[in-house]
Amino acid sequence: ETSINSSGYLEVRTETNPEESQRFNDTTTGTFTFPLGLGASSNVFFYCLLADDQPGSGNFNPGCGPDEFEGAGPANVARMAERFGLGAPSGIDLPEEASGLIPPGDAESFARAGLDPALWQEDPANPDDDIGNTNIADGPLTNLSAWFEQVSGFENEPWFLGSSLQFAIGQNVVTTTPLQMALVAAAIANGGNLLEPRMVHDIIDPEGNSREFSFDSQGRPVPFGEAIIRANLGLDPTTLQNLREGMRQAVVSPYGTATLSAIGGVEVAGKTGSPQVEEVDQTGDLLTHAWFIGFAPFEDPEIAIAVYVQGGTGGETAAPVARAMFEAWFNRVSVMVP
Repeated sequence: ETSINSSGYLEVRTETNPEESQRFNDTTTGTFTFPLGLGASSNVFFYCLLADDQPGSGNFNPGCGPDEFEGAGPANVARMAERFGLGAPSGIDLPEEASGLIPPGDAESFARAGLDPALWQEDPANPDDDIGNTNIADGPLTNLSAWFEQVSGFENEPWFLGSSLQFAIGQNVVTTTPLQMALVAAAIANGGNLLEPRMVHDIIDPEGNSREFSFDSQGRPVPFGEAIIRANLGLDPTTLQNLREGMRQAVVSPYGTATLSAIGGVEVAGKTGSPQVEEVDQTGDLLTHAWFIGFAPFEDPEIAIAVYVQGGTGGETAAPVARAMFEAWFNRVSVMVP
């Protein structure tokens, strides 16, 4: 099992000027395996998990040790995000659902983003090159650099290493909806099935008869009350176990960021997030919004939730809201948010 060190920051020499560097901060320090890194919400852990031994990672200071490994790379992470349903409508029975934004992970998703498929080029000498050409002097931007130029709105703006690091923690080039994130939590809870949500629980005619079938987003009949499974994620059982354990550690461990979501008598699993936005507070620091996703009970889940609060942090702002929701569900009481 891979271990990664965090010294509380990752300093990266600028690719365009090696004399300059940029510091990417963490909120914790230590040596983390996957469940521990997830539970502690270590930014550096996820920076390294995506970008170590990828193009530009030689500019990291300090390195990602103690173990040697190859980071997943942004395209692999993008493909996994798509498998979890991000970047696409969930199929809920409501109009005008937002899709969110996830970088493309292959030529097919690149084309779906409206880009010329010819600009997604695989380098036989470097098949893991997701970023593509970053220098307009060498020809058109390709791969993720071509996509980033389009979504950023800045001409000749390529995907640099910093873009990979921000992508690793779900910032900058990522937008999701609370519904999508609730479905992510549900898939982790239920063993890997990505569900299609429904607002309508039942339809009863004037004579009091219940209609037996609903229809999924593809027009196929589905009995009311039966789960609509869009896809199975196909996750390795060990990967799924590590995800679940990391979310449990976030709630039950002293270093966990989701401890304020815990309730008595029920073991909760969760994950917090505090993405920065392009607004500043009175001190000049970037403001954050608050996320929490989770499920309970840990061993036999029956509810999965997502909380999003504008302003605040995941651990201090969203987690208490989640606790109130769990308490309402398991105690069948009205929601009273602290």
